[in-house]
Amino acid sequence: MDLPRLFKYATRDDSSFLDALAIVKANSSGKIWLTGSYLYRLLASYLYPQGMDLRYWRFSTPMDFMVDTFVELRIPEGWGKSSSVEGNTAFFRKESSVPAFYILPLANVPSIRATGAEVTIENYLREAPLTVQSLAYDIYQQRLLGEVGIRALLEKSVGVHHVEAASYYAQRKGQPIDEIITQKVQQLGFTPVLL
Repeated sequence: MDLPRLFKYATRDDSSFLDALAIVKANSSGKIWLTGSYLYRLLASYLYPQGMDLRYWRFSTPMDFMVDTFVELRIPEGWGKSSSVEGNTAFFRKESSVPAFYILPLANVPSIRATGAEVTIENYLREAPLTVQSLAYDIYQQRLLGEVGIRALLEKSVGVHHVEAASYYAQRKGQPIDEIITQKVQQLGFTPVLL
């Protein structure tokens, strides 16, 4: 299965994705990767269309763009932004309070900051909490990265990938990790791999 080609097909006419990407490019320098729920749900919905309702999640799941460097250049008309304590920036349409997408500097990833690991996309993928989260689409090279995440998609499974990161993720969410995995499995129509 050519997953990068599938991604390009799925986003070719997606004005929400294309608008977000244009803003990300205008407000960052260096490499850009799409990561997170939007990416794995998009791919899963095209790989297994009977398992998910594309209309339900696509407009309620913000996109996560990981960038080398965030440089605030401009915010287009009709858009607003807010910043988190961690230095991540949420962009939203002014008529909505729900973020459409986030710009996340790679150096702000909690697991990279906590361990002092070198700031690379490979270290982000290595320390992603869940298997399906260990996935990134390189915008400029048009490649899908993350063997663990790709395997999870193809095997239709969700499990813990990095125990310490999963523990921190569960704490931030205020839920046990098994409960989070169960929710993701139900959303995706996948199989849980529980500890």
